[in-house]
Amino acid sequence: GSPQATPVVTPPAAEVAVAVAATPAAPRGAAPAVSTETDIRQAVDAWSAAWASKNTDEYLSYYAADFRPQGGMSRVAWREQRRERLSRPQSIKLSLSNLKVQMLDPFNARVTFTQNYESNLLKESGAKTLVMQLVQEKGRWLIREEVFGK
Repeated sequence: GSPQATPVVTPPAAEVAVAVAATPAAPRGAAPAVSTETDIRQAVDAWSAAWASKNTDEYLSYYAADFRPQGGMSRVAWREQRRERLSRPQSIKLSLSNLKVQMLDPFNARVTFTQNYESNLLKESGAKTLVMQLVQEKGRWLIREEVFGK
């Protein structure tokens, strides 16, 4: 006997088309369902509220592990400076205005606003930019960069 060829079975073209059409395509550039611009605004509001209430631990919890302080200061020195600057004033008044959120991609955003800060020791107002990242393991938006005065 001669060797028998194994027949190749292919589904009819109509079945292939149905299978492809049944798979929903994700929209291009769609943000993850876990976060929205509202979540970013809420994170910024909570960060500023912790600052104004002088809740240092809560305030510092809004900064990512890889946060880079402005001016090249070490993270350890920056944390100590922030602890001192939150504890020294008797009270802190903080307001943010003209807040704008620009999504850089689904996990990163640039937030710009005018910051008005007032305590018994200092009064200043100016532009601030926060670069924020959605940190998946924490499930929240954290600050990676903070620039005051630009």
